[in-house]
Amino acid sequence: MRKNRAHRAIKPDVFRYLDYRAYLKDWLAYQKAGQSGYSLRAFARAAKVAPGYLSMAITGARPLTPGIVARITPVLGLGPSGQSYFELLTTLGTSEDQEVRLRALARMKRFRAFRKLNPKETEVHHYLTRWYYVAIREMSMLPEFKPEASWIQPRLRSRVDLKDIKEALAFLSEQGFIELLPNGRAQPPEKRLDCDGGVFSLSMAGFHRQMLALAADSIEQTPREERNLIGHAFAADAATFAKAREILQEAFEKIRALEEDKKEADSVYFVELALFPFTRRTGDVSRKGSGK
Repeated sequence: MRKNRAHRAIKPDVFRYLDYRAYLKDWLAYQKAGQSGYSLRAFARAAKVAPGYLSMAITGARPLTPGIVARITPVLGLGPSGQSYFELLTTLGTSEDQEVRLRALARMKRFRAFRKLNPKETEVHHYLTRWYYVAIREMSMLPEFKPEASWIQPRLRSRVDLKDIKEALAFLSEQGFIELLPNGRAQPPEKRLDCDGGVFSLSMAGFHRQMLALAADSIEQTPREERNLIGHAFAADAATFAKAREILQEAFEKIRALEEDKKEADSVYFVELALFPFTRRTGDVSRKGSGK
């Protein structure tokens, strides 16, 4: 019976994973299915890591440090590219620096196996990490839109090279973000992005950073009557914050509904609603000051 279970077990492909903990759990289960008596303790012994620490790392109670990763990786039986990918995977899952995580994800995308096994993640990341892809897709709704780089470039307020615009048009067409019509025009089909989950959220975070930078640029580059940047600082508790967030969500939904009545649109706008803290919570400061 054990041999039959081992025969049916499929070795997990590290390039299929976006969470190193999920990969380690599946790898350990695969080893247990194929080797009688194999255990977490055996894994820890081979990697020269304390079993308790390894168990907490796999469950998420403790992060994997670079030193532990260096000990674990050779035991996993991965090739050179697989080892490099696993190291990036741990960086993606443990770093608290958004820039570091975005760079790790960008490097993961370079692996052909990743792109093949994670097409949706690759598509969304590629789309959101280039702000003008989103702008061009929305531009395709304009009555006079032409799917030509020379037509698009002068209409973008921030400079984008013709080569990059041509690549954007090719991507948007191939991935179904815009549909090129026989008459030479284009239109955006109904395609919504599902950005739930760690990698999608990371891509979306990068997108918002681009949008906030463009909003800052608009202060100098866009006439006041063509933009609306407002802000207000206020003291609040958790309940007040929740109410403020609800108000912003309601406002966003009302603005979003305006899309249904486009009439004769002649430009593309982006709305960025931001609500974030200036200060730490009083309790957090007290704990930090006490050394806890």
